[in-house]
Amino acid sequence: MTPAQIRERETVRLRSELLRRVEAHPVRSWSPTLLSAMIAVGDHVVENGLDGTEVTDRPELRVVR
Repeated sequence: MTPAQIRERETVRLRSELLRRVEAHPVRSWSPTLLSAMIAVGDHVVENGLDGTEVTDRPELRVVR
């Protein structure tokens, strides 16, 4: 298995584990600290991609009030 395949397999495993845990503990029950940490991770992924390479096609996210 190549390093890229190993990373992809591990990413899929981690996503599955995260979904399992979120289902067991819904977001509404998260502490402010945990919610803040998850937002920071999401921001990091948007800025750097999942594999750490620069993202060239960033989503156009904006706050709608």
